Amino acid sequence: MRFLDDSLPARQNSLRVRYLRIGGHVHISRQSGMTLFELMVVVSIIAILATIAVPLFMKTTRRAKAAEVPAMFAEFKLRQQQYYTENGSFLSTGGYPGAPDENDAYPAVPSGPDMATPITLPDSWKALRMQPDKQSLYCSYVTIAGAPSDNPAGFARAGSFGMTASETDWFFLIAECDFDGVVANRDTDNSWYFTNSDTDRIAIQNEGR
Repeated sequence: MRFLDDSLPARQNSLRVRYLRIGGHVHISRQSGMTLFELMVVVSIIAILATIAVPLFMKTTRRAKAAEVPAMFAEFKLRQQQYYTENGSFLSTGGYPGAPDENDAYPAVPSGPDMATPITLPDSWKALRMQPDKQSLYCSYVTIAGAPSDNPAGFARAGSFGMTASETDWFFLIAECDFDGVVANRDTDNSWYFTNSDTDRIAIQNEGR
């Protein structure tokens, strides 16, 4: 098989005629570009796929970042128990070394959904001998401790998670995360995670935000 007149110039409408001789007969082959309708169909398909894929990707990304929280909570709990064994009490990192303050968390919550804050251990974390397995964190953390005579419900965030008085020494942990970059109101626009010395469960407010 060979092409005849294959050097014919392309016409202005991008249509090119090619002659093929097959079995003694001449056949005409027409080659043309994508039509406007076909282009619109392709664009529509891409738009539909993007509508499905982008939210799924963002959800997967947020889950991956949120996986940091259980790991950090486990590290805090381990260090609190070790500290208690050595000192007979738990330690508050918030407000350290003064009065406990649940708003004194570290590091500061990153200002964007895709950002992580490089950390340098503060004195309170050093006192607990914290050893995070990451050099940067997506969320902010604080642990508050007290004796049976102290009521954890007096701390607003702990109270919002329903923590009540304990008959033994106690501590709770809070993580604040910004996964979507919207921070008009921290209480409602950020994700909050909570656990305490009496449970392994992690409670969540505004998950994924």
